[in-house]
Amino acid sequence: MSSLIVDSVTANDVEAYQRNGAIVLRGIFADWIQTLSNGAITNVAHPSHNALIHSKGSKNRHQGRFLEDFCNWRRIPEYKDFVYESPLGAIAAKLMKSRSSQFFHDHYLDKEAHTAIATPWHQDS
Repeated sequence: MSSLIVDSVTANDVEAYQRNGAIVLRGIFADWIQTLSNGAITNVAHPSHNALIHSKGSKNRHQGRFLEDFCNWRRIPEYKDFVYESPLGAIAAKLMKSRSSQFFHDHYLDKEAHTAIATPWHQDS
């Protein structure tokens, strides 16, 4: 099944990625949504020591919570399964025109509806 998913990434997709540095592949990980959702539930319930929980002093009772957490793929089984068992690496390698890819970092964001706290901007250059 994974090879079928990787094969669904077309030459046009690769060309668009090479040209733009990013691409949207809708539905490509549809079979992994429930697994990743289960991992997210664990992540929110048990944030790592790297987690940032943003809050602002506000009288707005709809402030909401905003959690950022980093590098959890080794400690949360569902994330680890996605990294090792999904076609993620093969798709990334294909888009980069590489024989391999290396998973380096994950960044989890959980932001409740109506949260007024801005998501911090960063650029990996």
